[in-house]
Amino acid sequence: MGNWRLLKLETADAFTNMAVDEAIMKARIENRVPNT
Repeated sequence: MGNWRLLKLETADAFTNMAVDEAIMKARIENRVPNT
């Protein structure tokens, strides 16, 4: 299954949450980060 990571983030507004999600997704697609 490989390595996973847990991001401990503070509560944020919807726009910030979506931006974080998009950044994680793009980095994951490029194999720059492990599964989150």
